[in-house]
Amino acid sequence: MPTTEASAPQRIPLDECEILDPTLTDYAGSPAWIGIAWRPKDRNHPYYTGLKELLETRDAQARNRAARNYADQLPSRYRAYTLDRLRRHPGNQAAVHAAANLTPGTNLYLWGPAGNGKTHLAVATGHRLAAEGHRVTFWGVVELFNRIRGSFATNAERPNLEAPEILILDDLGKIKPTDFVYETFYGALEHRWANEKTTIFTANHRPSDAARHLSTDSESAAAVLSRMASGAVIEIKGRDERLPA
Repeated sequence: MPTTEASAPQRIPLDECEILDPTLTDYAGSPAWIGIAWRPKDRNHPYYTGLKELLETRDAQARNRAARNYADQLPSRYRAYTLDRLRRHPGNQAAVHAAANLTPGTNLYLWGPAGNGKTHLAVATGHRLAAEGHRVTFWGVVELFNRIRGSFATNAERPNLEAPEILILDDLGKIKPTDFVYETFYGALEHRWANEKTTIFTANHRPSDAARHLSTDSESAAAVLSRMASGAVIEIKGRDERLPA
């Protein structure tokens, strides 16, 4: 059915328009150019309701995409590591509180004996932040260092540790890096610290001991320690959850 003049969307007067692009002023008030050349001054106009719904839909899609991308990169066992499934006890109370209140731009270092839930808590925090729409990347440090070392020998692409808003580095201090790996790793930590990006570390050792595992040179160890311990440093105590009770 042809659109009649009476049923066609009406152009609104120029004085009721907020101009978005001065070069397109001639199109102001035209329904076809709303949001491009102009928008209504009246905030009760249906345009704003539709815009709000569109932005909310886009935000929800971005959050879902970030959560899926994060989960897809995790080892299969870790995908189920959520805060609901974490066993809470006095030994991890401070760490759970710090993780629950962690906001982008700050760092968190979790340390303590093997098997007491450090990785679970770090991964669960990643799930929370990814669900909020942040880009989160997880690396087990042993695999990470092997990948960086391999890129030196084969000229393959190195893992990008600088880009993610949130980076989780799990099991720090298990292996000693080569000089090339250390330089790459330290450079990434420096970039992240300087650009206020969040890094979550887990380790069996306190930061000073982990730093000495990364470099026997005291100056280099002090430099990496400064970056690792720049946020909250929390010890987790408790039994090895992997072993039978």
